[in-house]
Amino acid sequence: MTKDFKIIVSNTDCNPYTSLSVNNSFEIENHLGFLSGFDYSLLCRYNFLDSISEQTIKLVLNICKLPHTCDIYISDRLKNQINSDKNTFLWIFSPHEATLDHNNFAVELKKRGFNLDKIVITNSDNSVDGKIIAGIKYVSFPEWWEAYYRHLVRTKDDISFTTPNERKNYLDSLNKKSLCLNRNLKIHRIWTYYYLLETGLFNESYYSYHLPMAAQKDGVDLKEWIIDELKKYNSRFAAKDVFKKTQIFKNHMLDSIDERFVINLQSEIKKYFDKSAVSIVTESLENHDFLTEKTFKTIIHSHPFITIGGTGIGERLKERGYQLFDDIFGFEHIDNPQECQQMMAKIKNYSMNDLRFFNKNEINNRITHNYNHFFNRKINFIDFLNKLESTLNEKK
Repeated sequence: MTKDFKIIVSNTDCNPYTSLSVNNSFEIENHLGFLSGFDYSLLCRYNFLDSISEQTIKLVLNICKLPHTCDIYISDRLKNQINSDKNTFLWIFSPHEATLDHNNFAVELKKRGFNLDKIVITNSDNSVDGKIIAGIKYVSFPEWWEAYYRHLVRTKDDISFTTPNERKNYLDSLNKKSLCLNRNLKIHRIWTYYYLLETGLFNESYYSYHLPMAAQKDGVDLKEWIIDELKKYNSRFAAKDVFKKTQIFKNHMLDSIDERFVINLQSEIKKYFDKSAVSIVTESLENHDFLTEKTFKTIIHSHPFITIGGTGIGERLKERGYQLFDDIFGFEHIDNPQECQQMMAKIKNYSMNDLRFFNKNEINNRITHNYNHFFNRKINFIDFLNKLESTLNEKK
């Protein structure tokens, strides 16, 4: 790191006996503190801005839950500092998500009096990394979810895992071909579930399907929502075909939902990993190469897997050093209904003995590699700051 950085915080909790929280809702530990290379000495309360060198890059931290809210809690004093000082920037940090209506967000920030060229947004969208969109700089942190989930597995109780050696003890007793977990309302989870039903693979699988309950909770008419969402696909995959499967409108749940937690990591799901041969992972977005704990959960349970989500997921995993199973599934990843059908038909045609053999022999080394790689791979906050500095220098 060639330049000095300071992360300016405001609206912090004054309780000296708790972890540092911002705006009464975001704990620094759960956003930054667990990252390798992060140093709490980078943090400085806004009251001490005058004591910081003019040459230091000052990132005024605003943690948001994008794209759902544009909660900017920066004071007028800080806003004036951001707009007037060449080395002070508003840093909107929203690593949980990878989508954003860039133009509308830029309009909103401009209305609030911010100079757009003094704003840096960090989410998990690899495609916007290092770009200027609608006048705003983007420096992504697509590996944040991977690092965060690793932190949780290492430190929190009741989060399960299965070591490669432990997995070997279960292989002879595998009784289902696949495991597929679906919680929140996303259209690719509808057509994934449809093809589980259509191919008959669901009869030989563990599957959890919460979407009707999720739609009801969100106040969404599931049928109308499916009709509208499926318009993005060609006529070969129409809502009338989906609706022939009445199970689409019925919940089927393996795992219970704890409403306190955004992500479901409890260990009750471990037994289904240990009894199934492969994981079919419906990632969070069908149109972004967005990798979350859903994919890494399969890796730490020593499972072979295929991801269903945005184009590029497979390539992104390989860039990070993970090994895939395309020789088993025929695809590195799935991003459309037709390939989903082909993949599931292929798994359906394998016998349980075939799948046990693959797990014991042909892919065992890859499972071990991925497990060890997840726990040992370097994801360093200093690398992120260096990338951020390069973007700021390029765009001045």
